[in-house]
Amino acid sequence: MAACDALTTNLSPSCEAIKKPGGLDKRIWIGLVEDLSSVTFGSGNEITAFTFSGSTGFITATGKMEKNNSTIALNAGENYNLRTQSFNFISYYLTADDLADIDQLIDQEQLFVCAETNAGTIEVYGINKSDAFDNFGLQCTALEGGSGTAKLDPSQLALTFSGDFENIQLRFNDTAADPQGLAADIAYLDALVTGS
Repeated sequence: MAACDALTTNLSPSCEAIKKPGGLDKRIWIGLVEDLSSVTFGSGNEITAFTFSGSTGFITATGKMEKNNSTIALNAGENYNLRTQSFNFISYYLTADDLADIDQLIDQEQLFVCAETNAGTIEVYGINKSDAFDNFGLQCTALEGGSGTAKLDPSQLALTFSGDFENIQLRFNDTAADPQGLAADIAYLDALVTGS
């Protein structure tokens, strides 16, 4: 029988990795996987570029600080393991248009999300690191919230987007930028925003 498994690298995180802050920023970028004509992968779990088809691109969604988060779980199979990526976004609303926008987002399939971390990086959820990236994506799998009861109760909707992938979340890094860094990554993503 052929050897199918091999350990080739050590897990030795830097002190910076061990001591990095948790949490995500309040603004996120959301796209449809089907709108991507290509994704450029770098080394490791890195994405260095997104190319959208035609006039498509990202929309943005903004909530509040220290409300959005993500989780990763393992979906273990007999022959194959998948990683369940989940992204939780807290959405606030006031107008009928706000509610309609949330409704539209709930019904979308094959979404992907880019989120700024409090550690100063951009993490990407909903993209499978393979040539078949367009066979994967997130969809809204849970919705919670409402008006609350008392005046100090939260009045928001918690949307959970989930999907199974062959990798854990990816990291976006605009390697073509000079200088590289968070500001360059944000500018790159903002330049791809087409939603109003």
